[in-house]
Amino acid sequence: MEHGVIEIERVGRTFEFRLCRRDLTLGSARTAIRVPYYWMGLPELRERGGGPNARPCLDLWWAMTEAQSFVGDERFEAEVMLVLAELYPYVARDRGPQRVFSDALLKPGAYGGEREYSLPAAEWRRLLKVCRAQDPAAIDREARSLLIDNQPSADEMPDYQKACQAWVGNGIAALRRGGVGALRGYAQSDMTEWIRRYRRRGKLVRVRLFIDMLSAEAAAAFRVCYANAWAQIIATLVAKGLLDPLGERLHRFWHNVVRVEDRDLFAGLVPALHPLSERIFRSSDYREALRAWLHSASARGVDNWECPEFWDVFAVILAAAAEHKHLRNEQNSKRRKPEPEAEQEGVHQAAEDDVVADQFAAYAADRSLACSVCGSRVKFTEVHPDDDRESGVRIRYECVQCEQPGEVEA
Repeated sequence: MEHGVIEIERVGRTFEFRLCRRDLTLGSARTAIRVPYYWMGLPELRERGGGPNARPCLDLWWAMTEAQSFVGDERFEAEVMLVLAELYPYVARDRGPQRVFSDALLKPGAYGGEREYSLPAAEWRRLLKVCRAQDPAAIDREARSLLIDNQPSADEMPDYQKACQAWVGNGIAALRRGGVGALRGYAQSDMTEWIRRYRRRGKLVRVRLFIDMLSAEAAAAFRVCYANAWAQIIATLVAKGLLDPLGERLHRFWHNVVRVEDRDLFAGLVPALHPLSERIFRSSDYREALRAWLHSASARGVDNWECPEFWDVFAVILAAAAEHKHLRNEQNSKRRKPEPEAEQEGVHQAAEDDVVADQFAAYAADRSLACSVCGSRVKFTEVHPDDDRESGVRIRYECVQCEQPGEVEA
């Protein structure tokens, strides 16, 4: 394995990334192909602070986004994405996001040898049949059953979204006031401190789930920034003659959000950012499926989804995800503590209300915000784009005494 630094020149700035490299042999000896494989160390990306590569991924994405001069809703959506992504380096080591999106790093040898487990043949044939039917919706259902764990019910989801609005709204306000530096300070101090406080409320299951979901959303936002960085890295590697067409095709799929015809599959999975990537590269059968896809698609000169062998790669990813889930459950069963006793529903709701109230209270105190009619304390209702400004947000609130509504620019 080799290490090196690559520089990416974009929008008048230079961004450095630390890459690992090795040769991958795909297929059997007679039909094998060898491609160079570049990647970022996964444990490093999950260090607190994101290691040497997380920050350049975020900075490159935001620089390229700002260069597009988005306004209105597009600008607002980009700011939401940035607020969540900026949180990622500070929750990357937490186990909470892994209770929502299953991508925990496993410990080889800690529970009987994770490399030895393989999916039962009957289940492999079933997954292969699902994928060869080329139904993206069916494939996505399989993927979500393997990758997504804890989720609130449809009835509860609006409460979680409202709580998330309060946290993200404060981040957008910080970005508006002082740029990325102020947002970064808010994420590093305020957001992480609130997360630490709420994680201490271990018996408040729904509060804990909210924090886990917020952290998982941060990881999902980071995956978008990561995929954008790799689009630029791959273009540079190709320009330098370091990737041939086969290697380029592999990298553009492996370092991107899995999608078919602009439809995201696998719940936002980026294969290279999941431990299943190494499981696939270690398996001769899985590597053969990659070889068949790369050889066939390149020989025909077609897009991936027009190649029958490409759909077998989806089966490979599903199988590796199923193996990972089995091994993760086996590992967790050896160290799992009893689940905290569920609190009464009223306690849950009061605690969730506190999540929103605490965040808005901090915002209101920072600006001496009070009711314009009676001067009493105000409470958060929602955050939304500002239609009167090309890029901005407004926070709506109401008085806790006279219920007078109001809103403020952020």
